[in-house]
Amino acid sequence: MPRRSEGATSRLDDSAFRIISERNIFNASRSGGQVRLSTRRPARVESFTLVGTMAYEKGAFAFFNGTSSEFTKVLKAEGVIAGHRLVDILTDAVKLEADGKTLELAVGSAMRREDEGTWHPGEAATGGYAASSDRDRSGGGDGAESQTPSATTSSTANANQSEILKRLMERREKESQ
Repeated sequence: MPRRSEGATSRLDDSAFRIISERNIFNASRSGGQVRLSTRRPARVESFTLVGTMAYEKGAFAFFNGTSSEFTKVLKAEGVIAGHRLVDILTDAVKLEADGKTLELAVGSAMRREDEGTWHPGEAATGGYAASSDRDRSGGGDGAESQTPSATTSSTANANQSEILKRLMERREKESQ
């Protein structure tokens, strides 16, 4: 019988077989291993969306909706939102200026940032504020037009917006009399 070298037995001590006792699924006294969960916190996302614009005798106004009250406001030209100066109010967009750069933000578009980083154009938060389009509808097989739930929600939001605009126009007529 061949003799073992002493170097081979010294390499195999109890720690080499520890994994067998730790992972033995048949050991009744075994407890679960430690699971380390990530402690990374989710990014804080802030955004504001241009909801609409309106012009009448008292001037032009831009309506913004945002993730906090500081981003939900109505502004005239030269107003400031999230460090952006409102340069011009157009019928379907506004021009914002920050750090010497001018950006055109269309109605329904948004600006967003993560963890108080830099602002950049992003997707508008859904909440019925963006205008619906024909893409939200699908035609039925019998030629009748049926609406998806998201189109129905958009239609309801548009009806609510129309009602608000109607009330604002009535108020303006009363003030001008």
